[in-house]
Amino acid sequence: MKRMEIGMLQWLKTRTCTGWVILAVVLPVLSGCATDGTVEPEPVVQEAPGTQGPMVAQLADGRKGFVITEVPQLDDAARRDFQRAVAMLNDGHNEQAVDLLEKVIEQSPGVTAPYINLAIPGSLQ
Repeated sequence: MKRMEIGMLQWLKTRTCTGWVILAVVLPVLSGCATDGTVEPEPVVQEAPGTQGPMVAQLADGRKGFVITEVPQLDDAARRDFQRAVAMLNDGHNEQAVDLLEKVIEQSPGVTAPYINLAIPGSLQ
């Protein structure tokens, strides 16, 4: 009699485990078939070019500084004016450089570098 009970318990245990395995295999398949086949793609969010990369970087000479990663939108005349203004700052002609940098900012207000260079003469005083 005991053997019969043990055999019955083993059979029930095997049957229950088999049922759970079948359920685990069938449910994902059925849930995949429950859709109508059309999937709306999620919009891709892209960061602005200026927000990528590290904010503070180790410079080649060992100092720490920041790196501006933007694509400047300067026309040829504004680019030449900006380069002349930087050269004037390096030569110590700050007043003329400030005038030229203000002109560049009027032409291209979205470019960061002229604003930074405009602050240099004030920081030297």
